[in-house]
Amino acid sequence: MENLGETHEATKIDIQQLKEQIHEILEAIDALENSEETSTQQHQQRVQETQVFPPYGLPSNYTPPIGFDSEKKAASYMALAELG
Repeated sequence: MENLGETHEATKIDIQQLKEQIHEILEAIDALENSEETSTQQHQQRVQETQVFPPYGLPSNYTPPIGFDSEKKAASYMALAELG
C-alpha cells in the first residue's frame, strides 16, 4: 500500500510540473503572437506612410516598358485583332 501511495504522490508532482511547463509555453506563445502583431502593424504603417498609389495599384509616374518584347506582343495582338 505504501508503494501505491508513493507512486500516487510522485504522479501528482509530475502532473503539477507539467502544468507549470504548459503554462510557461502558453505564455511564450502569447508573447510571440503579440510581438508578431506589433511588428506587422508597424510594417503596415511604414508602407502606408511611404507609398501612396493611385487606383489600380500603379504609381503616378508609371510608364509601361517599351522594348523588343513588347513590340512582338503588340504585333501579335494586331494579328489576332485582324483575324477576329
